[in-house]
Amino acid sequence: MKPTKRALGVYLGIVVAAFGIAGFVLNGTVANRVGTVSTLLLAAAILEIAGVILVMATGPRPIYNLISIVTVTLFAYALVLSFSSQMNQLGNVVAGLDEASSLQHFLTFVAVTGVGLLLSIITNFLGKAKSA
Repeated sequence: MKPTKRALGVYLGIVVAAFGIAGFVLNGTVANRVGTVSTLLLAAAILEIAGVILVMATGPRPIYNLISIVTVTLFAYALVLSFSSQMNQLGNVVAGLDEASSLQHFLTFVAVTGVGLLLSIITNFLGKAKSA
């Protein structure tokens, strides 16, 4: 069956890709950042866009579900890896050696990437195309 109409998953997939790109940009402003995090977020955004394009071009297929699973995995790994680079700074803030404002960029990055991760998980449960 050929897809005749876009479903909510298509639009949410585009939003997930936008959050991936925003996380990529925000990771550049974080002190003590890991370059791998930027690569993971950019790869997640590209994969999500590719998944949306493939579903809209060829219709829904079970193999395309793997793309969404990989996207969630990349978002989660990027978020966990970003915390590993900030452990020393977080410890300094908790111990009172540094101000909490030094973590402002990192907390913004975590919020954006976390929302992207949650939306990516939700996208896995939504269809990307409606068939006739």
